Order: sequence, then structure tokens, then C-alpha cells
Amino acid sequence: MQMRRVAGALTMVAVLGLATGCVIVAPVLEEPVVEQDYALEGTPNHVVPNLSEDPFPLFVGGRWVYRNAAADVNPEIHTAGVLENAICAVVDYYGRQCYVVESSFSAGPEELLYLHRRQNDVLLMGYRTGPAPGQFHDIALLPGITYLALPLHRGSVWEDALERTRIRVEVMWQEQVPVSSQICTLLGPYNSVFQYAWRVHYTLWGEIPSLYGASPQYVWFAPGIGAAKHVRSSVYYLLMEFRQPHEVLALDESTAVTLHTLPVGSVIAVQLRGADAKAPDGQYWAFDAASPDETGAEPVGLLTEAFYSDVGMPDPHSGTYAFQLKVQEKGSSRVRFVKRQIGGVETFEGFEFTVVGYEGRIPPSTRDLKVSDLSFATEAALGAEIPVRFTVKNQGNAETAPCTWELRWSSRSDSGSYTVLGTGELEPLSPEGGASIRTEVTIPGDAVAGQSYELGVYVDSKDVIDEPYDGDNFRSEPLEVYAVPMPDLIVTALGPPAQMDAAVGSTVSLRATVKNVGDAVAAPTVLSWYASDSPVARGLRVASTDVAEIDAGNQRYVITEIVREAEGTAYYFARVDDSSDAAESNETNNWSDYELAPGFIRVTWQSP
Repeated sequence: MQMRRVAGALTMVAVLGLATGCVIVAPVLEEPVVEQDYALEGTPNHVVPNLSEDPFPLFVGGRWVYRNAAADVNPEIHTAGVLENAICAVVDYYGRQCYVVESSFSAGPEELLYLHRRQNDVLLMGYRTGPAPGQFHDIALLPGITYLALPLHRGSVWEDALERTRIRVEVMWQEQVPVSSQICTLLGPYNSVFQYAWRVHYTLWGEIPSLYGASPQYVWFAPGIGAAKHVRSSVYYLLMEFRQPHEVLALDESTAVTLHTLPVGSVIAVQLRGADAKAPDGQYWAFDAASPDETGAEPVGLLTEAFYSDVGMPDPHSGTYAFQLKVQEKGSSRVRFVKRQIGGVETFEGFEFTVVGYEGRIPPSTRDLKVSDLSFATEAALGAEIPVRFTVKNQGNAETAPCTWELRWSSRSDSGSYTVLGTGELEPLSPEGGASIRTEVTIPGDAVAGQSYELGVYVDSKDVIDEPYDGDNFRSEPLEVYAVPMPDLIVTALGPPAQMDAAVGSTVSLRATVKNVGDAVAAPTVLSWYASDSPVARGLRVASTDVAEIDAGNQRYVITEIVREAEGTAYYFARVDDSSDAAESNETNNWSDYELAPGFIRVTWQSP
């Protein structure tokens, strides 16, 4: 590993190919007169010049390809070599976040450059050179490296030193830069003339210029594009292919949006942090699948995958997994990456998103609802009413129709079935719009205390909205159910006596023992007696007596006096909490015949 730091400099690699034959004379610097706009106005790829645009944008997925066009100027010069610079990933380099630029040249080895971007400049933190045949052994030390301090202004001058070389840089002016052929982009050809490109003049002194070319050198930087042209001695490089920022979608673990509508031909650059798959332990990321759409088409395909390790960090195996995918045809595809343990197959987590590919320059109308921010208490009592809050977002580019949502309750051991606890209406949502909803739900009383359940919300439950992916229409969270301490009143004894004879018109005392077998104090209530001519029918209420509160585990002896004016045998059944004044954990065991057999007092009424 070699390392150098160039403070206050933006670095763009324009590797030089040694050429045989004549030497091109450096052009005379004359300020141009811009009279004609050569941009392909009216075509899909026309870009209106923005003078404030970055002269060399850095973004993951960026790529620039140059050809040696010296023969275009002097046919006697034999040229060879294509230079490619691609921004592959972001890694940690001695504690700083750096772009990894992979530079390759047909006459030399590949090289990784580590660029740290600040507000007004980019620092070249270091580089690595890979083994490869060729006459160049260290591409990074060639004088084709250009230094920029941002923003560019006419007349700006600065100097830097690079080992055996000193460099002086002067920004001249802006002018048109024509190239000899159309330039390729992912989405089609680009105009062959760059408007308002900055001409930058480089003067170098020292040992390296004498070996690999002489001063002066000129590089033209097109706003929003990067270096478009590089001229010096026998080198005449012209941009022939590049990627525009809007042609590349960069994603990482922090990306919350899960629906992406992209034109056919664009690239998706995915960065996921993990460990080197060759390391002894740790977790690594792998591409799992890009599902075909309903027609069988495969809209998304994997282009490249690579791992770029961090440099100089405490964990020697940490780094970034970089995947590039291409939208290759029209349709919808669900893309998934998984994180696994090195040396195993267990999946720990996933990173998923949906891609809708479309043809042309106008994206289709898409609607995509997603539930987020679902929140409620993690524990709730049986029968309790709890507040529920959730957010619904429309990630599409068209307004949604009104739809319904449902609150669904299910056991975690049987997630296939559910009970709807509540419903509501969701108003239309504008593109990228959202709605926050608050409602209340009652925990089912028949739930089992101590068991874990799932409470979730499903939007568009009647499926009225056409969506490319509806897997994120549902979201659930676990909830633990517990029982609230409550009283439970039962009749534990009748009498004595349990049967008796009495004269018609006389007063008889009916006795019952009431016990609280619950876990809480029972509120004051009523004990009622019901008379029937049959031992299997409880009959009608004939008398009641107030019962004071009863502590948990305690009991009370209750006496009720009754009178009857007719002869015959009557069966008297007791019922505690007859007025339902006391809330209980069990409301079905209040009758005397629930616990007792027989559960009545028999009285035979006779004439005096």
C-alpha cells in the first residue's frame, strides 16, 4: 500500500498512453466566441446547461470511458488504449468515508483510488495498484492526474507537489468542446458538443514530466459531466461514454423507499456493509433473486458484484459489498439481497425493493402503498382497549383511490388465520404523500393470558388499487396478553338446612355462603333467590339481599327471609352478583348449582 494526500484537490484520473510517432503540438490558448449551440435540443437526452453544476460529480455507479484520439489530429500517430474510471463503492479509509474509484487502462494495471469529498474539494487519500502486465507500473503517479479546487473561477491559480513532481494549475475560461463522434450514455446518445466546459491549464516540473510527457497540458471539465477532453504532447483523450447521475439509482441499507420506477437501460448500484466472505467469521451479503414479472419477463438483471475492503480500520475484514443491476426490459421485479453467516447458510436479514422498468422518457403511473411506523403497547390486558397508531405512504407517482384498512389479530403460532378487530377508510393519497391514523382496538377477551399475539394493519384490504408490489401493505408487531387481577364470586354452600318443611304464610330463612375465589376485592353486590317447582329449572326471582364487598380469598354468610302463601314444594336457587355490579374474571359461575349438587334448597309448604 502506498499513500499520498493532496489537500484541497479534486482528483480525476486521465491515464496517459505512450504513443509512437510524432508529437502533437499543444494548442494555442485563444478565448473562444460561443455563437452556436450544438446540443441535441429537442432530443430525449438534451440537457440544459447548468453553470453551477459540479465539474466532476462523484456518485456511486458513475463511469467515464475515454479513447485516445491523437490519430484524429495526426494520422501518422499510432494510438491504442482505452481508459475507464468507475466509482464502485464507499468504504472507510483510515476513519474517513471515501469513494473507491477503479481505474483501468489497456496498457497498464488496474488501480483503486480512494477519494474523500469535502464541500469545496476532494482529497486523494491513497491508492492501490493491482498486478497486471504492461509498460506502466504506477498509473497513479503519472502526470495525467488533474487537480481541482472547487468551485472553478476564471483566473483561479494554485500549486501542489506530488513526490518527484510539482504542478501549477490555472483555470482559463469556459468554451465549447466538440468531440469527433456521439457520446454514449445508458439511455441513448448524448450531444457531441459540451457547452461551457472549463479549460484548465497545467504546468508540471520535475522528473516525471520528462519521462511521460511535457508541459503544458489542458483538460476540459464539463459541468455536471466531468473531464471531457485531455490534450498534451502525444496524448489526446476524448470522452466517448459516461453515465449521468439521473441514469443511476444508488441504494444502501438506510434506503427506506421500496418502490423505484426507472427507465429501461438505467443502472441500480446497491451498497451493503458486511465482512469479507473469505474471512473466518462475520456476516456477508449475497444477491438472492430478481423475480420475473407476471408475464415471465425479467426486467432486472445482475451486472456485477464485488467486495471492497476498508483500509486501516480496526476490523481487517470489514468493507462494502457493491452490486450493480441493470433495468433491461419493461416490467416489475422484486429484488432481494440476503445477509448470511460466513461458512453457513442461515439468513439473518434481507434487503428488498421493487423495480418497475418502463420504456421511453415518461414514467408510467404507479401507485404503491406502504405501512410504516405501526405502534401500540407491547403488553395489554385481556379485554383492554388500547390506542393504535400507524402511517401509510404512497410511494408511487400517481394519486391513489380511496380504500379500506383492517386491524388484524392473530396468534403467533398460527399466523395463517386472523380476526379483524377494526376497519377504517383511507382517503386518496397524492404521490409521495402519507396519512397518519390513530384508532383504538379492544383485546379479545378469549385470548390466552401469557401468550404472544400479532396485531397488524393491512391497507387496501379489498384490493381496489393496482400496485406493482403489495407485500408492504401489511405490517404487524407482537403483543403480549396478560390477565388483570379480578374478583370471582361463587356460592360455596346452601343452608343449613338444605331442605325443610314450613307453614304457608310463615317466614323462612334461606342461607348461602358466598366466596371470592378471584385475585381482587369484589365490590358490593346482590344475592338473589329464584323459586321453581322443578329441581332442574331455576324459575323466577322471589327475593334479594345486599352483599358487602369481599376481599380476595374471603367469604360471607348471607341470610334472606322469604314468605309463601301457597302450598307445595319449591326449589330455591341462589345467584350472587345478580345485578352484575361486580366485574369478575368469570361471569358464568354465579349460580349455586354451578358448584353444588344439589344446587338448591327444598322447602315444602303446608297448611298450618
